[in-house]
Amino acid sequence: MEALAKNWFKKKSVEGLSIEQIYAGIPFRNEKVRITKVSDGTVLDIPLRKPTGGWKILALVMPLSDEHRIFLDKIGSLIYERINGITNVEQIIRNFAVAHSISLIESRELVVNFLKKLLKRGAIVIALEEKSYEER
Repeated sequence: MEALAKNWFKKKSVEGLSIEQIYAGIPFRNEKVRITKVSDGTVLDIPLRKPTGGWKILALVMPLSDEHRIFLDKIGSLIYERINGITNVEQIIRNFAVAHSISLIESRELVVNFLKKLLKRGAIVIALEEKSYEER
């Protein structure tokens, strides 16, 4: 499963996957992210990779940040807290819909778009079952 998570992380996208494959995916938090609770949400400090090649030379002249910061509001924080490496995307969607008394369609749009953003920024990875990954 670790290899699938690495492959998913490289692609940084859920394009081309069926709804069933996305729902079956299990999100994992990036262990290197520093989490800080604040009064109105959560702050994620995500480490960036060290510069290589031409970027390394540029980093000597112009200091580059070692991490980037994402602020999650209360709703984003609630979704992020449900990412535990056990609960799949479908369960997160259903739990969110029930907790906020919204339809599954609204919950799906909100949760999947939010997870895409976290994935793109390196805050999470999503592991797919080998079977669903091979179907792609």
